[in-house]
Amino acid sequence: MEEESLRSMSKRLGITSGEVLKKAAELQRLMDVRGCAMALTSVAKPVICLEIAAFGLNIPVDKNLAIRLSGMTKKVYVHAFKTIECVLGKQKELTIKDLAVQFGCMEASNLAHQIYQRYKEAFVKDVEDISHPIFVATALFTACKHQKIKVDKTKLLNLLATKRSTFDSLHKKMEKVIPTLESGKQSEIYYWNNN
Repeated sequence: MEEESLRSMSKRLGITSGEVLKKAAELQRLMDVRGCAMALTSVAKPVICLEIAAFGLNIPVDKNLAIRLSGMTKKVYVHAFKTIECVLGKQKELTIKDLAVQFGCMEASNLAHQIYQRYKEAFVKDVEDISHPIFVATALFTACKHQKIKVDKTKLLNLLATKRSTFDSLHKKMEKVIPTLESGKQSEIYYWNNN
């Protein structure tokens, strides 16, 4: 029954990879073994497992469609997704390179690394503050925008499950880092950081 539900949901999500299906079935079994106490519908569980499996294999999934198919609100779905990721130990650390490959913008990855490093040096007091994937994603987006490379911002925000306003605010800060990279001036960052 569970495998039938997985197959049906994978078709509706447009996932054709047998590897994702196999991994999602494994994740469902693992959820049962670990006794995940979340009350999920018979549809939500396979959808979330499919999305986690696809994400782990760098296969994009339309998050809005996944949310719609699950029958949950966006907020509840994102919470359930993150909780299950943690229970299963499947939180994937996003890197600039992973995102650049996924969004087809490898030519922006070097600048993105520089933006990320300079931002970290200038604005971040605590290492833990920059562990969230929003930082690498915003650095890549900022680099792409600077190099006039198109990136699907909505898809990126869906992947991060973050608010647009938070992302936009961080993007504005990272944009300020670019002139300092080009000129090599640390003093400009000091000025922005203290004003």
